[in-house]
This record gives sequence, C-alpha cells and structure tokens, in this order.
Amino acid sequence: MFMTKRFSLSTRSGAFLVAFATCVGIMNPMPDLAGEDFPTLTIPDGLGLNIHFTGEPRDLDRIAKAGFGYVRTGIRWGQVEQEKGVYEYGGTGYDALTAGCRERDIHILYILLGRNDLYDLGNRKGREAFAAFASKTAERYAGHGILWEVWNEPNHHRFGRIFDSMEQYLELTRQVARRVHKADPSGKVVAPATSGIALNWLEKAFEEGLLHRIDAVTVHPYRRHEPPESVIEDYRKLRALIQRYAPDGKSIPIISGEWGYPMIHWDDSRLTAGQQAQYFVRTYLVNLHQRVPLHIYYQWKNEATTGPNLGPNSGIVQRDLTPKPAYEAAATLTETLAGYRFVKRLDCGDPADFVLKFRKGQKEAVVFWTTGKENQALGAWAWENPSRGKKRKRIVLPLEPGSGRLVSMLGDREKALTWETKGVKCVISQSPRYLLLKGTR
Repeated sequence: MFMTKRFSLSTRSGAFLVAFATCVGIMNPMPDLAGEDFPTLTIPDGLGLNIHFTGEPRDLDRIAKAGFGYVRTGIRWGQVEQEKGVYEYGGTGYDALTAGCRERDIHILYILLGRNDLYDLGNRKGREAFAAFASKTAERYAGHGILWEVWNEPNHHRFGRIFDSMEQYLELTRQVARRVHKADPSGKVVAPATSGIALNWLEKAFEEGLLHRIDAVTVHPYRRHEPPESVIEDYRKLRALIQRYAPDGKSIPIISGEWGYPMIHWDDSRLTAGQQAQYFVRTYLVNLHQRVPLHIYYQWKNEATTGPNLGPNSGIVQRDLTPKPAYEAAATLTETLAGYRFVKRLDCGDPADFVLKFRKGQKEAVVFWTTGKENQALGAWAWENPSRGKKRKRIVLPLEPGSGRLVSMLGDREKALTWETKGVKCVISQSPRYLLLKGTR
C-alpha cells in the first residue's frame, strides 16, 4: 500500500556480490581501523541520525529511547555571526541542543558551514573569518569529544558552488583544522563529507594534503537504486587511496556521515515502508562489516508529507513523530544486540547471503539476510514475516550444535531453536533476522 512503482534491486546484486566477495574476502575480517578516539564496532556505539533542529525538543527523547548514540547537524556561520566578531549561540538553539544531547548521552557531529553576508569565502580574509568562527564554536563546546566537520558536500554544485575551486575549500579546511584542534583538544576534525564516494575528487584532495589535516574521512555513500551491500567495493577503493596518501603511521578511518533511503526518490522510484526498514538495518550492518566506526543515517524525520524529494520522505519517523517501521527496526536492533561487537562474516557458500557474527563477552549472536531475488516473489508484505511466503529461501548457518532464539527485524521473538548437529537451517529473506545463541555443545 506504500508504493506504486518498485525498485528492482536484486537483479544486479549477484554480479556485484561475486565481484566484491572475490576482492574483499568473506572469511578474513579487516583490521579495526577506527582508533581509540572514534566509536567502536559495538552496537549501538556508532549509530547516529542526521537531524534538522536545534534546541531541546522531545525529538531527543525519542532518539535516545531508540538507542542512537550520535546526531549530526550543522552550525551555520551566518546565524551565529550576524555582526562582525560577535558570536551568538544561545538564541540560535545550539547551546540547548548541545546540553540536551549531553544529558542524554548522545554524541554530536557538528558541521561547520554556511554563507555569511558579512564576508566573501572567495578571498583570504573571508576564509580567515570562517576559521575564527570555527575556533570560537569549538572553544565554546570544548571537552565533549565533538566531531567537527568542515562543510558539507563541497563536490556538489548545491553546496560547493560558494568556492571557486577545490583549492579554496582545501585552504579553508587547513585553517579550520589547525584552529579547531587547538581550541578543542578533545574533538576531532573530519572532512570532506563528499556527495557519494567521489573517488576522483577525493584522490585530488588527498594529493593536496587533506589527509595531513583531518582525523577521519567522511563520505555520503548514497546508492541511488542499488542496495546497501553495493558500497563494499567503493569502500575498498577508498581505503586503498587513504593508505596511499596518508602520512606514515597515521590511521584514518572512514565515516559514513550521511546515507539513507527515501520512500520516494528524485526519479519517482519508490520503496515500501518495509523496504526502507530493511535498508536502515542493512546500511548499519554493512558499515560494521566494513569496519566503518560511525554510521549516521539520513534522516530522523520526514521534512514534509509529500513530494519527490530526498528530505520529505527519508525520515524514520513521520513529521509528527509517528514511528515508521524503520524506527521500530532501529529500536529492535539496538535492544537485541546492545553491547554486541562485530566479529566477522561467515561464509555460507552464496555471496548474496550475509551472515554476520557478533560477540558480547561469552555470548554470541548472528544476523543474517540475503540480497538475492528469490524472495521478491513473496510480495510487498513479506518483509514483516518472511516465513509466510510460498517461496522461501533457506540457509544453513555454519554453527556448532547448540540452541538459540530467533528475533525478527521488527522485534517478534519467533521461536526457540535447537540443533544437534553442526549447522542450523533457517528461512532467509531481505529482512535481517537475529539468532541469539544460548550456547554450543
């Protein structure tokens, strides 16, 4: 009932999955590249949301209740400095937002951005003024481990046209990084928040020394019509560039700063509410699998009720805060796997099938789903309960004899399982399911 035209996502999934399974390797996890100053690969440490509000509305309570540990939003230069050298934070709502997040144990990624009619970023004095604004902002909120991001999507015409060249943006980043690191030693400077994983643009920026200035590389890995798993090859290429241009001995993680799936896209292609929920969970799980320590989903709530636009339809709640299935899926994920740390991906023979292993002390769990097209025949409603479809794909999870309990994507505790021999057979669909292991024998 939520869609008139559906994505055909799985028809291409087999080809790219075979390719990245060969390139990346299923059984050999990559080293943990996050570093001690970034979130760990433990759920929900690095799970966040993009928001478009300031102050301390009831939204923050809902966000905290669902288990999110980060929010990302912009601090706009033109709002803060309306008179040269005078910076206003209280009246703009940034003080209240910062305090409200702190009270709820929500970490912040603040984007430093925006025009200011008092200055021209095209000249040196304008960039120095922006760096001064960035320094004052970091000093005001110092000591709380904030991630400071320099601009948003400078490679996109909508946000980057204020700069005459990439060199101007890189010069701005150099000045901001130097001053913010000094003003807030607890914080980290991240950039460049590219639209997509723009490898050519990023390599040029790396050649010009960007990696010498920042602590993490932020990208927005939107997939257009591809499922979340298609990001893996792009991450592999980006990591190769980082390793090539990073200073010796410097570990620079990748941050997924903005990535979501609207229910109505620019070209009017659509997702059901259930498919959006699937992709919400899978974007986070794929980022964990790829050792990306911070995943900030776009976005918290719909900006409008209608319209073929990324903003109006991409929230996990409605504009009035009514939860969508994606919110329920998020709450299920963070509650079911709270404290579990990603270990590795298990090989089940089919690169279209994802089986991720997690551990919490002596406890273990696996999460599994498929990108294959077999379950398309189940219909638009099958995301809610994959076991009801006529055509069901099954998988043998490579687990030692033991027992466990299945939990569905939306939190239904489906049933207890016991298996006496190695391997347990389960129905697998495009909706991730959780198997909480009670022990092996």
